[in-house]
Amino acid sequence: MRIIISFLFICCAHVAFPQPVDDGKRDNIWLFGYDSYSQLPGFGRTVIDFSDLNDPDVYREDRDMDFRQTCSNICDEDGDLLFYTNGIYIANSEHEEMENGDSLNPGGWTVVYPNGLPVSQGIVTLPVPDKENEYVLFHGLLDIPPGLGPIYSNLYYSKVDMGLGSGLGAVTEKNVELLQDTLFPGRITATRHGNGRDWWVVIPELNTNRYYTFLLTPDSIYNMGAQSVGSPIYRGAGQAVFTPDGSRYLRYDIHTAGDGNNLNFYDFDRCTGLLSNQVGLVNNDSSGSAGLAVSANSRFAYFFSGLYVYQYDLWATDLEASLDIVAVYDGHVSPWPHATTFYLAQLGPDNKIYANTPSGSNVLHVIHEPDRKGADCLMEQHGFPLESFNAFTMPNFPYFRLGPLDGSPCDTLGIDNVPVARFRYRQDTLNPLKVEFTDLSYFEPVEWLWDFGGTGSSDEKYPAFVFPASDTYEVCLTVSNDNGEDTYCRTLNLGTVGTERSEKKVGITLFPNPAKEVVNIVLSDGYLPQKGIVVFYNSIGQVKLSQPVLAGCNSVRLDGFSPGIYFYEVKDGRARIGGGKLVVE
Repeated sequence: MRIIISFLFICCAHVAFPQPVDDGKRDNIWLFGYDSYSQLPGFGRTVIDFSDLNDPDVYREDRDMDFRQTCSNICDEDGDLLFYTNGIYIANSEHEEMENGDSLNPGGWTVVYPNGLPVSQGIVTLPVPDKENEYVLFHGLLDIPPGLGPIYSNLYYSKVDMGLGSGLGAVTEKNVELLQDTLFPGRITATRHGNGRDWWVVIPELNTNRYYTFLLTPDSIYNMGAQSVGSPIYRGAGQAVFTPDGSRYLRYDIHTAGDGNNLNFYDFDRCTGLLSNQVGLVNNDSSGSAGLAVSANSRFAYFFSGLYVYQYDLWATDLEASLDIVAVYDGHVSPWPHATTFYLAQLGPDNKIYANTPSGSNVLHVIHEPDRKGADCLMEQHGFPLESFNAFTMPNFPYFRLGPLDGSPCDTLGIDNVPVARFRYRQDTLNPLKVEFTDLSYFEPVEWLWDFGGTGSSDEKYPAFVFPASDTYEVCLTVSNDNGEDTYCRTLNLGTVGTERSEKKVGITLFPNPAKEVVNIVLSDGYLPQKGIVVFYNSIGQVKLSQPVLAGCNSVRLDGFSPGIYFYEVKDGRARIGGGKLVVE
C-alpha cells in the first residue's frame, strides 16, 4: 500500500528548471566534539569548514549541544550553517535552541542519553524541493524493548522553516509519525531521485530483508511501503550509503554471532526507488566497529573495520576478487589510551573520505584520493587532527552534487545536467614546481580543459603539471557537456626564493593549539613554497625541530616536546612567511 503524508503546502503548477538546483555546498560545515565548557584539556567542539576545498578551515567553538554519535546539520546554498541536531533538540546557527526545536524523539533512550543519541546515521536533513526556506529531518525514536536491544520503533519527520524566527528558523512540524515498526537504529540514508529534483530516503527493518522507502517531493512525503530483497541482515552496528551516482546501495554490518561482518551491495533504481541484485560478502576480522564510504566517481567502496580498511572495485566483474586492503591499524593512540582504529566514514565536499575512531580520540583518518585503486588512494591514518576530543561522531550527509538521470524514464522535468567546475591541488614532495590537480566538478561533465596560467594546458581529468618557474599563476578549469559549460579559477603563488632575507605575508594556520602529539600547519591563499620549512624554538631560542612544509596542510609530530611554550617560524628559502606561538600540553 502506498501512503501519502502531505505537508501544509500551497500546491501550484509544476515549473520545469533548465538545470538542477546547485546544493553543492549544503555539507560545507562539519561539527564534532563534546563538552564545550569543560575545564579539562582537550574537551570542546571542533568545526571543519570546507569553504576552501583545498585547505579546509579547522577551529574550536563553544556551543551548548553535545554529540554522542548522532549528528545532522545543513548549510544554505552559500555554504553557511543553518541548523544542526544531536537527535534530542535542534539548534540554530547562533547555537541556541531553535524555536519549537526541543523534545525531538521523545521517550526511549532520549531520557537515558540527554546529551545526544548514540546512533550512527540517526538523522538525515534534506532541503524540500522547490521550497527556498523549508527543510525536512527524517529521524527515529530509539527504544529498548525487553530482550531485543536498541531499535528504532518509530520513524518520524520534522519540518523547519528558515523564513521564521527572524531568519534563524523555527520548527513548524515535529515528530510526525511516518512509520511504526522494528527498525535498525540509524542507517537513514538518502539519494536524489532520477528526475533531479526529489529525494529518496531508505531505512532497513531489523533482522529481515525488508527496506522502507520514502519519496520527498515539493508537496508531500510518499511512503512507498516495504520491499523484500535478497537475504536477511541481522543486528549489528554499522553504516549504509548510496554511491554518489545513486546507482547502488551498500551496507556494512557487524555480525553479533561472531562469524564475520556482513558486506552487502545492491543495485538501486533512482526512478522507482527499488533495490535489487543483492551481493553479500563476509570479512572475518571480527571487528567491533564498521564504517563505509564510496569514492566520488562511485567506483571504489571503502569498508572501515576496526583494524583494517578494505577497498572494493564496484566496476569489477568479480566483486569479491577486487578486494584490496589499503590500511592496517598502525598502533597509534591519540590521546593515550584511545586507539585510533577505524570506524564511521563520510565523503567530503573535497572528494576526500574522512573516518573517525570508535573511541574519544582527537584525530580523523583521511583518504586523499579515493577515486584511485589500491595504495594510490593515499590512505593516511590519523592524518587530520581535530581541535578537541570527538565522541565517535560523524555527520550524516547525502551526496548533494547529483543531478537528473539523463535519458531515463523518470527524466521528465526538463532538468539538464549543466556541469559545475571545481578542483583542488597537491604540491609534489620532490619537485615543488610540480602540482597534481584533482577534479571535483559535478553534474556530469564529459570534457575537461585546464589552462595553467598561459604556460600550458591539458584535457585530462587529473593532470599533473610542472610550472616553468616560481611565479603567480591563475589556473582555470573549464568543464563541459552537451548542456553547457562552467569555468573555475584559482590563483597559485609558487613562492619566489630570493637570495636576501625578506618578509612575505602568507596566510598560515596552526592547529590544534594547545597541542599534545601532533600539530597541523596550513599554508593558505594558494601559496606553494619552493623551499618551505617550519622551525620550532624553545623559550630560550634553541631550535627544537625543523621540518619541510608544502602547500596545504602539513602534520608535525611533537615527539620529545615537553609541556611549555614554543615559538615557530615558517620560511621559504631566506624569506620569512609567518610565525607565532605554540603551547604544548
